[in-house]
Amino acid sequence: MPGSNITIALTNGTFVNHLLNSFLKVATIQTIFGISDSSFYLQGTSKNNYFQNGQYEFPSINEDILTIQPFAGQVKMETIIINSTDSRFLLSNGVFYIDDALYTGYSIPNKNMRRSLIKFDNISILKGKKIIKAYLRLFGKARDSTTTPDPKEVFVHRVEQNYTNILKYTDMPIFDTKPEASTMVGETNEEIFIWDITLLVKNWVDGLYLNYGVLLKQNDPYEQENTKLYYRTSKPPQLKVICLAS
Repeated sequence: MPGSNITIALTNGTFVNHLLNSFLKVATIQTIFGISDSSFYLQGTSKNNYFQNGQYEFPSINEDILTIQPFAGQVKMETIIINSTDSRFLLSNGVFYIDDALYTGYSIPNKNMRRSLIKFDNISILKGKKIIKAYLRLFGKARDSTTTPDPKEVFVHRVEQNYTNILKYTDMPIFDTKPEASTMVGETNEEIFIWDITLLVKNWVDGLYLNYGVLLKQNDPYEQENTKLYYRTSKPPQLKVICLAS
């Protein structure tokens, strides 16, 4: 897990060394492997890439086998923004209605639980790209009388079943019960919220999973106001993908 004290096998060509993830500093790696050039990054067996921060460290490593990869010249990155192709919220005691809104959580005035579905059917532009990071990005709306400013954890789950123009909560598609990511959402008014779903997007692009989109939900109890509100159409959900420029 990120931040835990784990031993990492670090390879450079045919050389292997083992060190704690707390010692993944550029200078330490240079000394151990006799590398003169500090322009390198680390790559995990999952093909995730880890880059140096401003303190010349490699933070948030969550893999135990890494390979040192040199840069052939200066690193160039590009950011690709992909807008959602469909998004909707489903409520437990009614049907979806067209509105510039997405919801998660339980609403006491309306006595219903709300979950949101988001699709990105146009990710083919990422084929062949070397993805560094991929984020789901939502834009928060001003609260109404049915939402709360209190911080609540919002989870992103991978949808496992194709769905079309569903309107009812009872038609909710099957989704992976293990969340891909979560983030805390407090006051939503014109705030931006992101979830790191890098591995999921890479798996979609590589064909490991079929791309049926994601589900946003909260695990807060019923009968407790915890609803969160986001834009749906005027500021649609986005994938923000950072890639190595070709």
